[in-house]
Amino acid sequence: MAFLRSTIHYISTLRSHFVEQCSQDFSEDEDEKVFARKYCSLLICICSNYEIFIIEKSEQSQQLFTLLKDCASARNLRITVQSLDFWYQFHETITTRLIDAVKERGGDMAAFLR
Repeated sequence: MAFLRSTIHYISTLRSHFVEQCSQDFSEDEDEKVFARKYCSLLICICSNYEIFIIEKSEQSQQLFTLLKDCASARNLRITVQSLDFWYQFHETITTRLIDAVKERGGDMAAFLR
């Protein structure tokens, strides 16, 4: 986990370069803005495989949310779609786990939330 925390910190330090590339107009050229696409791919990979970093209350979760927000607001549609795909999958994961947890406790959502 220390390696992942270091990686999150490192990619956070590159945020300004990423945001700069994301603020430029969309291009059909696959060779343009390679850094931004790779950066977003790495971020999505970390968030998809280590969801604990998103749901825990920590500095890393705040950094990840900020970076994911940057991805979602990019002008490059490829980057934006990557981000939206992640959020859709994350929503499905959370919903499924919540439903399973409620079922394990008798199926009463109100009782589960108390």
